[in-house]
Amino acid sequence: MKAQRKNGIVDVLSNHSVDETVGRVESFLKEKGTTLFAFVDHSGEAAKVGMKMRPTKLLIFGIPKTGTPLMLAAPSIALFRLACHVCRVQHARLSRSQLPARRAHTA
Repeated sequence: MKAQRKNGIVDVLSNHSVDETVGRVESFLKEKGTTLFAFVDHSGEAAKVGMKMRPTKLLIFGIPKTGTPLMLAAPSIALFRLACHVCRVQHARLSRSQLPARRAHTA
């Protein structure tokens, strides 16, 4: 898999389905002791209101032990830290994982 970087975002094509890619990312996060704060199923929510969307899921994750002291010192850093800890997986020709360049890992 070749990662492509654009505007601070890393695109990584996965040879797995969206659900399997999400599962692999979740397993990786758990293995590294990283907290998964939120999971958003954009396409699932779209379906609930009668709209179709390619499978698209979002994971928001971080490490409270390192992030909390930063946010206590400068609360607005929470916005930057959030942007550094997001993984969006959507269906393209193959599954696509998008991670900020600083924290990129292969799914």
